[in-house]
Amino acid sequence: MTRRGRPGPSARTRDLAACSVHVDLYLVFGPALEVLVASQLTYLRSDPFAVRLVCHADLADPVTWYLSRNTLTVGLWAPAGQGDVTVRPGTGPERGSILIGLRTTDGAVELRGCAWELREFLEQTERVVPLGAEHRHVDLDALIRQLTQDG
Repeated sequence: MTRRGRPGPSARTRDLAACSVHVDLYLVFGPALEVLVASQLTYLRSDPFAVRLVCHADLADPVTWYLSRNTLTVGLWAPAGQGDVTVRPGTGPERGSILIGLRTTDGAVELRGCAWELREFLEQTERVVPLGAEHRHVDLDALIRQLTQDG
């Protein structure tokens, strides 16, 4: 028998195009010095491989980083990433934390956040696009246009 009325959970979650959460991250300067940085994590179905991290630091404009969803997911359990972005679980006194290393030509910083908050956010992203299904949501025509534009 088919029940009419409110759609079931799978129908509702298929309609999600994005998810976003506010998180408190701490800029780590040393073992005893951290500064709170209000941040937001956003995931869009239209950009299925990336998570946007917007940090509202003490600057005129917020700083935005694009992180690999896969790197964040793996980084919950083991060191992940290379180059500009690394993610690793906290150990010892940092147990229960997630550490995100960000590197630019000007230097490097490390952000510490709550691992369970990141885990919950990543679970939300899976309701937008299941892991492994990202390729189904890439607009290849738009990507080709962007890559072949003059100037």
